Amino acid sequence: MSVTEQPELAATILSVLCQRAQLAIEPLVRRAATREEMPDPAYVAVAVEVARCAPGVVDELLGHPDESVRRAAAVVLGEIGDSESMRSLVRKASDPDAAVRKAATVALGRMGETAVRPLTTLLSDRDPEVQRSAAEVLASVKVAASAFSFARWTHRATTSCDAGLSGVWGTQAQSRR
Repeated sequence: MSVTEQPELAATILSVLCQRAQLAIEPLVRRAATREEMPDPAYVAVAVEVARCAPGVVDELLGHPDESVRRAAAVVLGEIGDSESMRSLVRKASDPDAAVRKAATVALGRMGETAVRPLTTLLSDRDPEVQRSAAEVLASVKVAASAFSFARWTHRATTSCDAGLSGVWGTQAQSRR
C-alpha cells in the first residue's frame, strides 16, 4: 500500500514537512530537479505545498549553485503563482544559465496576464531558446486572455439579448391576451 492510498498518512507527512519547511524544501526541490528537462511533477507538487506553509523558502534556492535546482525552484514558484513568486521569477529571468531563464519564462507564463510585461522583456533575451519560449508563452497568455474576454463579452451580449427578446416576447404575449 502506498502513501497516496492513505490520505490521512499523506496529510500527516505533509504537516510534518510544513513544520520543518526550511529543512524539507531543499531536498524536495533537489529531488524534483533530477530529471533532465522538466522537474518531476510529484516532487514539485509536494514542494509547492511545503512552500505554501513557509513563504519565501523557495526563493533562497534561486541562488543555488546547481542550475537544475534553480530551474526546479523556478517551476515551484510558477506553481505557487503569487505576487511574491512573480517578483522572484522576474529577478531570476536574468540568471546566467539559459535553462533557468527558460524555466522562469514558463513559470511566469503560468501567472497569466500579470506577467506579460516581464515576459515581453524576455523576447530580447540573448538565447534564442529563451526568446522562443517567451514568444510561445506570451502567445498562450494572450490567447487565454482573449478567450476569457470573448467569453465575458458573449455572456454580456447574450444576457442583454435575452433580456431584450423577453421584453419583446413579453409585450407580444400581453397584446395577444
